[in-house]
Amino acid sequence: MRKGTKHTAETIAKISAACRGRHLSAAHCAKMSAARKGKPKSAEWRAHIGDAHRGLRASKSARANMSASHIGLAAGDKHPCWKGGVTLERDRAKHSQEYAHWRKAVFERDNYTCQVCGRRGGRLEAHHIIWWSQCRSVFCDVNNGITACKLPCHRKLLHAPSMRLAG
Repeated sequence: MRKGTKHTAETIAKISAACRGRHLSAAHCAKMSAARKGKPKSAEWRAHIGDAHRGLRASKSARANMSASHIGLAAGDKHPCWKGGVTLERDRAKHSQEYAHWRKAVFERDNYTCQVCGRRGGRLEAHHIIWWSQCRSVFCDVNNGITACKLPCHRKLLHAPSMRLAG
């Protein structure tokens, strides 16, 4: 955009979409801040910002109402997604101490090295050779595990459709 041109809402949206997620240096931020100094903000911008972003705080009663509305939703049977305290058996098993010990034993046996590509360390995962859905009795058997790096070995190779029938 050329210096001195007026930005429409459409061009502002394009600019903000292009810059989303970028981390700017402190020097660059200081330059942008200096360029904006003394320039009045448009009415369109003020309307977009709203009261909350202009430093106005909610009243005590409004804050109390917001707090009260969240109290019942955060706990157990009062939560709208509550399904009667049912946790899948597999989820309980994956959060057990036995599973944590199995995972560590698989990593130690394989010397923290991916058994697919041979890379040591990194983001490793313990992969079940025989899946939970196929046989629950060997879920925490060390011989049923293999160490693989998260990407690409575990996701792309071990969970490929061709590997699903092999286990």
